[in-house]
Amino acid sequence: MNLKLDKNTPKSIATLFILLLKEGINPAQIMIGIIRLAINTKDSHSINSAVGCLRYLLGPMPIDARAEGVTEFIAALSTEGITTLMALDALAMACKACDLIDAAGFIRISYLSLKARTQRIF
Repeated sequence: MNLKLDKNTPKSIATLFILLLKEGINPAQIMIGIIRLAINTKDSHSINSAVGCLRYLLGPMPIDARAEGVTEFIAALSTEGITTLMALDALAMACKACDLIDAAGFIRISYLSLKARTQRIF
C-alpha cells in the first residue's frame, strides 16, 4: 500500500499522528478526536465517514477509545483550519508509517469516500 498525503493536508498533522501512535495512542483514540473535529465543524458527511471508520477500527471487540487530552487537542484543530478530510488523510499516512496496515486501509477508504462525497463537480 503506497499512501501519499493530499496536497492540502499539512505534513505536520501526519507527523503529530505518527508521534501519538508511537507513544501508545491507538488509531481508534485518534479517530474519536477526528469525530469531535467533524462535529465542531457541523459537517454531516464527515461525521458519517468518521463514525463508520471508527466502527471498523473497533471491530467486534471494542477497546478503550478514550484519550481525553488527545480528543480535545484534535477537535481543536478545526480552529487552525484542519478539516476532517485532512485529518483522515494524515491518520491513514501515520498508520501506514507505523505499520498499522489494516487500520491505514480502513481509514484510507473512509478518506476516499468522504472526498468523493464532498468534491465539487463543475
